[in-house]
Amino acid sequence: MKEIQRFLTVDEAAEILRISRQTLYRHLKNKDVRVTKIGGRTLIDRKDLEDFIEGSKK
Repeated sequence: MKEIQRFLTVDEAAEILRISRQTLYRHLKNKDVRVTKIGGRTLIDRKDLEDFIEGSKK
């Protein structure tokens, strides 16, 4: 069984959201989704991604 990772790469988060990397980067630039920078990598906490999804519901 695969362990669920707390932090996601931009590619993984975009895949979960079913949007392009470019669209996700636009959301990151607008600070719609919080990011964590670790060792020069841009990572997204799964909880922050879930908060973004919940906030996007109408």
